[in-house]
Amino acid sequence: MRAQTITSKTEVTDYEAMGQEAPIAQFVTTYVLGDDLFDDSFSIDSPSGEFLGECGIGISETIGVGDPKKVQAFEVWMFDKNDIQTVTKGADEFSCLQ
Repeated sequence: MRAQTITSKTEVTDYEAMGQEAPIAQFVTTYVLGDDLFDDSFSIDSPSGEFLGECGIGISETIGVGDPKKVQAFEVWMFDKNDIQTVTKGADEFSCLQ
């Protein structure tokens, strides 16, 4: 519930106001300490409603013992329905904007 409240108050980037082309989709999700089953995914659809793929985020690594889990890393993934090749990038090769 707390994560949903935070997510609903988060503003998405207004690319058009910055003079840039808007992406097909933007998704916002929030992890809060104690959500040991955090795993969120989103469908990516074209403006006409065609399914293009999916993306998501989940807990990848934890450290220590006990509850709640001490999250050390998240896994961010994207699935393109037209690309059968799987590519994995390390954290040093991946950057997030905003």
